[in-house]
Amino acid sequence: MNEVELSNDLNIITAEIKTWKNFAGMSVWEIGKRIKHVKVNDLAHGQYIKWLDSIGMERSEATRYIKIADELPNDDTWQHLSTRAMYLITTLPAEQKEEQIQRVENGEKPTVKEIEDIKRKNREQEQKLKEQSNQLKAKNDQIEMQARMIDDLNEQEPQVVEKTVEVVPSDYEQLKASNNDLQKQLSSVQNDLKMKKMQYDLLEENTASAKALEANIDALRKKEKSIDQRIKATIEFNSLMNEIETFFDKKMASLRFKPLVNELHDTEATNQLSDVVNSVDFWVSEMRKILPNEQTKIIEGEIING
Repeated sequence: MNEVELSNDLNIITAEIKTWKNFAGMSVWEIGKRIKHVKVNDLAHGQYIKWLDSIGMERSEATRYIKIADELPNDDTWQHLSTRAMYLITTLPAEQKEEQIQRVENGEKPTVKEIEDIKRKNREQEQKLKEQSNQLKAKNDQIEMQARMIDDLNEQEPQVVEKTVEVVPSDYEQLKASNNDLQKQLSSVQNDLKMKKMQYDLLEENTASAKALEANIDALRKKEKSIDQRIKATIEFNSLMNEIETFFDKKMASLRFKPLVNELHDTEATNQLSDVVNSVDFWVSEMRKILPNEQTKIIEGEIING
């Protein structure tokens, strides 16, 4: 269709718009082109809103006419759609808008309800992605806080207790190495989460790539949870080991009991101490049962004797 050169005379444009308003079909494009022409070229000399009032049109309505004229083809196949349906199509994301344009050109007639349903699903998907993004951010903040806690633990000066013989726990270096390994795993998962979220934000909604990435994020969350549990267990284990070592070093040294036993050998104290020793033996026996060795194996957190 040949483009008609528009006049720069506001009175002529106004008269043409009023005439086109009496026709159906292609009048939407003709009116939209003329409103845009007046606005872009400031034919109303700063009185654009006042001019719209003079032709009986709200500003929002004028905006819809311009958007339709700019973004939809002026073909006969469009003339049976309502102005509202056409405007709603222009507000869809590019891929969905192109899909509706193709439907119309194939002779279909999308209804206002159909297009509003598409926009509603878009809003729901957008809200879902926003919630997932907020959850990832909250989890990332939690991971960073736990990482700082681990850094603080590693940076703490070891507490020195003056005693006759200072004994360094035999597994100290192993536990420290385990902590460092967990930190590296945690840092790797954090970086993966940040990278996947950045990729996710760049993807179009409802695409196969977004769904695949969402599944990848779920897998990273599970891995993150596993590392988080391992970190908590490591911290709690180190705390318990420290308490046990301090208790035996400060309270349970046999040299402290020897003069007391000699002094109270003929009293009930001897029986009481014997009961305590038996309890410690029982505790040691139970602890040996839960320690893995060559004859035992661990299945889903339970130790099975071989």
